[in-house]
Amino acid sequence: MDLSTLFHWFWARRLLRYIVMGGCIFLLDLGVFLMFDFLGLDIRIAQGISRSTGAVSGFFIHKYITFQNNKSDIPSFLMQGSAYGVSTVAFILVSPFIVYFFVQLFNRNLIVAKIVAELCMVVVIYGILNIIFRCSKKESIPDTR
Repeated sequence: MDLSTLFHWFWARRLLRYIVMGGCIFLLDLGVFLMFDFLGLDIRIAQGISRSTGAVSGFFIHKYITFQNNKSDIPSFLMQGSAYGVSTVAFILVSPFIVYFFVQLFNRNLIVAKIVAELCMVVVIYGILNIIFRCSKKESIPDTR
């Protein structure tokens, strides 16, 4: 298996794309969170802002890259956007309390608390996104012959 084939095989795996793209979104989210904490905002407000930033960028990244859902008709886009918005708002409202809980648990170690909280939420979110961005094409291993 050459490097090109390995890359295509990796990229064909939705879960791996989700992990890589989610990591990029997480870094954006974490950067915004730490910036607002540094500026003196309450961590619950900083979490709400950082989660919102990650959510908006996440919709487009997950729709077009992670789940490769290129449906561009208005009804599909609105339906997916609405479902993504509702699930995101629910997590935006809940996540500050989850992060706050882990901040207290880990003696205000913000990075550890944020990472643990995000890992707990990522499993549930992946399942929800699979439903929202259902794709009809099957994932397959590329022919290596």
